[in-house]
Amino acid sequence: MEMEEILIGTVKVDINSKERALETRYKALDNAQGVRMLLGDYHALVSRREDDEK
Repeated sequence: MEMEEILIGTVKVDINSKERALETRYKALDNAQGVRMLLGDYHALVSRREDDEK
C-alpha cells in the first residue's frame, strides 16, 4: 500500500481557478482605458443583438 503525502492546510482542489479565469477574461478592467474599450464593445454588441432580433 502506497502512502500519500498529506500536507496540513492544503487542499487538492484549485480554490483560485475561478478568480484566475475572471482575471484572464476581464484583464482590461485593470485600467480606465480598458474599461472604456469594453463598454464601447458592449454597446456595439447590444446594438447588433437588437438588429438581429428585428
